[in-house]
Amino acid sequence: MEIPVLVCYTIDRALEILKERGINNISVTVTGTCSIKGDGERVDRVIGQRKRNGLVELIVC
Repeated sequence: MEIPVLVCYTIDRALEILKERGINNISVTVTGTCSIKGDGERVDRVIGQRKRNGLVELIVC
C-alpha cells in the first residue's frame, strides 16, 4: 500500500501538473473545493486536496 503524500502548489501549477499526468477532468476553485467532471476513475491517484494561503495541497498516492 502506498503512503499518501501531501504536495503544495499554486493553483495554476497544480492544474498544470494534473494535466501533465493526464488528469483533465478536475477543477480547483478559489474556495479550495474540488469538482470532478466525467470519469472519476481518472483521478484515483488524487485522494484529497485543500487550499491554504494561496497554495493548493494535493494529497496523492
